[in-house]
Amino acid sequence: MKTPRRVAVAVLCAVLLPCVQAACSEPPAAEESGLVLSLSDSGGTRLFSAPARPGKRFGIVFTHSLMLSAVEEIFEVLPDGRFRLVETRYEDFGAGLPYEEAPGQKMRFENGKIILDGYTAEFTDLWLRVGHIADHRLLTPAGETIHLKDLIRPGAAIRMRLEK
Repeated sequence: MKTPRRVAVAVLCAVLLPCVQAACSEPPAAEESGLVLSLSDSGGTRLFSAPARPGKRFGIVFTHSLMLSAVEEIFEVLPDGRFRLVETRYEDFGAGLPYEEAPGQKMRFENGKIILDGYTAEFTDLWLRVGHIADHRLLTPAGETIHLKDLIRPGAAIRMRLEK
């Protein structure tokens, strides 16, 4: 026969254990979240896709046309299918690159790069033109690098978005 104390412990374990497991588990896998990072041309033809789950990061890297150094724009996948610009990384100050913090932003220097974070811009999609000099690259959520000029000719527009 079980004592009342043993019954109480068993009930607590039965109720609390699933709650603790749920709180400690990782976000849903890309397949479970159903989100896919998709790149398409102006006609809507999909050029590239990769699984993306909430909390994962991806980015666009390009060569600054005047400074001729790399600029990285890092985005984070949001649970509702949007994505947020979270930081920009660059090696030199130059035309069009931030040289001071905007309200809510922080600038730091790390491993020879200027890192600016604290952005609040969120996107459902983002259009860009693949540059001749810029050599735009996609940093996928899995950490791969994809040269956009391998997907579409330089000068063409490309749309980046998350799809279900």
